[in-house]
Formats: sequence, C-alpha cells, structure tokens
Amino acid sequence: MNILDQTKTLSESALQMLYAAKEGGGNPKAAHTHYAISEAAQLMKEAVDDIMVTLNEAASEGGMVGGMVEAIAEAMGRLDEGTPPEPEGSFVDYQTTMVKYSKAIAITTQEMMTKSVTCPEELGGLASQVTVDYSQLAHQGHLAAATAEPKEVGFQIKTRVQELGHGCIYLVQKAGALQMSPTDSFSKRELIECARAVTEKVAMVLSALQAGNKGTQACITAASAVSGIIADLDTTIMFASAGTLNPENEETFADHRESILKTAKALVEDTKLLVSGAASSQDRLAQAAQSSVKTITMLTDVVKIGATSMGSDDPETQVVLINAVRDVAKALAELISATKCASGKPADDPSMYQLKSAAKVL
Repeated sequence: MNILDQTKTLSESALQMLYAAKEGGGNPKAAHTHYAISEAAQLMKEAVDDIMVTLNEAASEGGMVGGMVEAIAEAMGRLDEGTPPEPEGSFVDYQTTMVKYSKAIAITTQEMMTKSVTCPEELGGLASQVTVDYSQLAHQGHLAAATAEPKEVGFQIKTRVQELGHGCIYLVQKAGALQMSPTDSFSKRELIECARAVTEKVAMVLSALQAGNKGTQACITAASAVSGIIADLDTTIMFASAGTLNPENEETFADHRESILKTAKALVEDTKLLVSGAASSQDRLAQAAQSSVKTITMLTDVVKIGATSMGSDDPETQVVLINAVRDVAKALAELISATKCASGKPADDPSMYQLKSAAKVL
C-alpha cells in the first residue's frame, strides 16, 4: 500500500509542476510564477526520492541490492567531475554537513552489525539508509574539496570519501547476501567485517575534514583556553576583594608597569592578525589564534603579579586592575568566536561585520 500511496503522490506532484510550468509559459519575466514552479519541482523531487527509497528497501528484502550499489557508485563518480558550480557556502558549512552524514553512516553501520545477528530481515532498510546518506555525503564532499585550503586537503577529502564509498558498496552487497541466506554464519561474519571497515573509513573521512579546518579548530581550542583564564581571574578577584592578595617580596607596581604595557601592545598586534586571519588560510588563522592565547596568558600573569605587588592595603585598586584584564580576556573570547564564524566567508557576509565590531570592542 505504501508504494501505491507514494506513486499517487508522485503523480499529483508531477501534475502540479505541469500546471505551474504552463502558468509560467517559458516567460522569464513572469516572476510571480517562478516560486510556484520551484516549489512544485522540489515536491516532485522529494516524491521521487521517497519512492526510490521504498523500491530499494523492497528489492533489498529479497537480497537484490544492485540499485543501491549503482547509486553509491554514481555518487563516487561525481566526486571526480570537474570543479562544481560556484559554491554558495564556505568550507566550514560543507564540513558541518559532512560530519553529520558521516556520523549517520557510522550509526547505521553499527546497527547493521547488531541486526545481522538478531533481525537480518531489517538489513534492507538500513542498507538503503546508508546509500542515501552516502549520496549526500559525496555531494557535500565534492563542494568541500573545491573550497578546502590548501588543495592537498581537498584531494585528501575526496580520496577518503571515495574509499568510504567502496566500503559502503561491500557492506550493502554483504547485507543482500545475508538476506538471501539469513542463517549463513559465514555471511554474517563477512558483513560484520565490512561494517568494521566502514566505521574505520568514516573515521578517516572525519580526520581529513579536521585537517581542512585547522584554523577553525584552533579558534575553538583558543576560546576554551580563554574561558579558563577568565575563570582563574574571577578567583583572583575574589581573593583581592577579601584583602588576601599579598606580595611575596618587596617589588612594587612600578617594577611591572612596563611589562604590562609591552604585553598589551603585543595583544593589539595579535588582534589585527586574528581579524585578517579570518579571510586568509587556515594555517594563518591557526597561528593567529594560538598567538593570541599565548599573549593573553602572559598579560594575565603580569597583571596579576602587578596587582599583587600593590599589597592588600589597597584591595579596590587591585580589583579594578584585575577586572580590566578580565574585560580584555572576555572581549578576546568574543573576537575569537566571531573570527571562527567569519572564517572563509565573503567580505559582505554579516559575520564579517560582527567580526569588525568585536575587534573594535577589544
């Protein structure tokens, strides 16, 4: 009954698209009809996808997985096609989607290992899901490879996704074989081995994606480190407020003033590199993020020493000084976050304006 309902839905969506196309009449100036045509085309595409999934599941229940193998092979072939049309998103956008589909494949693969022992008749639907997820992964991989920097990273991503495709084909084939002979222990063992291989290849895809996102990952690490610095400063402020922040020697604040100013100037330079890093390579962005964390750590240390040298007789000034560097650290954390979001985006993207605003605050 499901296939009949989906066939009816497909016919209705096709009729709707024909009506919409007729209304447009091939006239590019009839802008009011364009949205209806696009919407009807999308509905028809979704109806076709739904019926294909159902047909693949029905075929796989009898051990016939040729259609799924062909779909995976076609998706792999598209990875070798030339440069795709101008990408609408950034590498980070495609990476995020690829991670989602990679994890989905890994989860389904683990479920196939379980079902091979407990419920082999359900392997068809799971194999179909792997096919759908891999097709989406390959499409996103094509775009990610085109936007990755350096190009070697793009080649690595494409290679790893193709290797995963081979693993998925073997897994789907073994699922079909096991459905034809549900009690065959040899087929079960082969499917489990293929599933483990797919899981390993998913990890390799994720590793390749990580290499292409070195700068963004460095920003995440840097933001975490700065959060730790802010928490440490909160503790120091608590001690200063209680009047227990005392120097261990006879040094005065004047002994540390020059060091504080010098480190603060260095942080300003790091800020400039961080802002420019959002529009440059992942390597430069990573270096800028790491340098900014190193400098804010140094600034925090010299300010804490300077505040301590004032002695607990003037706790209010100690708190003001430490609060000042805390505000700087907080602004840096916001700048790092804005840089991460703006990385790889065009100059007119809203995230770039947020980045400039965060830089001005710091």
